[in-house]
Amino acid sequence: MWEVYYPNLGWMCVDATDPEKGNWLRYINWARSGKEQNLFPLEINRTIYYKSLKVSVSEE
Repeated sequence: MWEVYYPNLGWMCVDATDPEKGNWLRYINWARSGKEQNLFPLEINRTIYYKSLKVSVSEE
């Protein structure tokens, strides 16, 4: 499920669990912390885009 904000409607939920109506986003797992986040949603002109973030792993 994703939350999307519409200025004239407020927050709306998008349910992508139905395989007939969903898309690849239903396979995305929520990050448990900011360190695990690797997908960032962007809303531009009422269209949602997703930016993939590369996680940097440092060797200590």
